[in-house]
Amino acid sequence: MALYQPWTGNNMDEGWTRWLLEQFEFAYTTVHNRDIQAGDLRKKFDVIVFADQSAASIENGQRNMPEEYAGGIGAKGAEVLKEFANAGGTLVFLNGASQYAVTRLGVQARLVTPAAGRGGRGGDSEPVAEVNRVSGSAEFYSPGSLLNARIDTHSPLAYGVPAEIAIWSEQSPAWETQLPVVARYPDSGVLASGWLVGEKVIAGKAAVIDAPMGSGHVVLFGMRPQYRAQSYLTFKMFFNGLVYE
Repeated sequence: MALYQPWTGNNMDEGWTRWLLEQFEFAYTTVHNRDIQAGDLRKKFDVIVFADQSAASIENGQRNMPEEYAGGIGAKGAEVLKEFANAGGTLVFLNGASQYAVTRLGVQARLVTPAAGRGGRGGDSEPVAEVNRVSGSAEFYSPGSLLNARIDTHSPLAYGVPAEIAIWSEQSPAWETQLPVVARYPDSGVLASGWLVGEKVIAGKAAVIDAPMGSGHVVLFGMRPQYRAQSYLTFKMFFNGLVYE
């Protein structure tokens, strides 16, 4: 298993993901831009995880840095990741990073929320047209809330998870899609605890997608299943993604 570590400032979510993997004794390798661009990833890994950050920062990284730290995985990296999944590998994208799978890898899902995810220092936002944004921040706001979701318990990603749970949403993406949906928001009563503006934007929409790609999978978590190592109930979904075949 590999965990992508960007050079774009301090990615707190990547740090928490590392800590969680270590605490639960998952063996992993940290990979950077050049490791991905080098290709032949399927010979080395079964799963590659991308922690919460924006799609633009994954692709472009950060400028005004020493050469070895500048940029992201670029167009070459996207092609390598497609090859990895087509050859049977699993790509796991957490929260805002999930939109990379849509805009760069061709996963067929339409974003219905404002773009989520952290860039480097100073932030990093998606072009509006690129992510097909259909609602502005004034219509949807979920700054860190527990939202109700219904789970497809037949999915391998949901083994050990009850049919109805609360998931951690932090300006998290939601989608309309014809692909297999593992977690979906209910048509009403979305908020379990916290602050939510614009329930109608995500009601009935997908929160977790399991997208086939060739012989492999691309898993989009429109949530933070390992949020600061606190969200124990949804650890299972994340861990299931790490052993998915």
